[in-house]
Amino acid sequence: MRIVSRPDPVLMSVEEFAIQLTFEHPDISPDVVTEKIGIEPIHRRLATPGVGSGQSRGENHFWRIEHVFEGKRFFFEEVEELLAVLTEHRAFMAEFNKKGIVTITIQLSGQVNIGDEAKPDLLYQMAVLGVRLGVEVFPVFQNP
Repeated sequence: MRIVSRPDPVLMSVEEFAIQLTFEHPDISPDVVTEKIGIEPIHRRLATPGVGSGQSRGENHFWRIEHVFEGKRFFFEEVEELLAVLTEHRAFMAEFNKKGIVTITIQLSGQVNIGDEAKPDLLYQMAVLGVRLGVEVFPVFQNP
């Protein structure tokens, strides 16, 4: 497993998928997230008051990691491992979710047949921890 920062998601190889974990909160800073869960983010941003409204990203502190998996097809197995880490920090997750958003996003290439099934226990665990699930599919663009 490797952590990377891809500036352009359309460059995703057809033989890989990525899983992102994102924390967004109006009051809890990225440094606190790092301290509580013990993982350094690849991207962090402090909130910018007055930008947007409500849950817009500019008004929230932002923290993200991304893991890229090559040569694997069963992405929900990797989500299970990530949830195991978050489960160790249940108290922090409960406090964070009072005003914040935690999302696990699965990023897939649109150029390969890939799929997986989430087990009911996984979905239940995500719900208990207050974790949202996102899916992004990126086509691989060809130059004419």
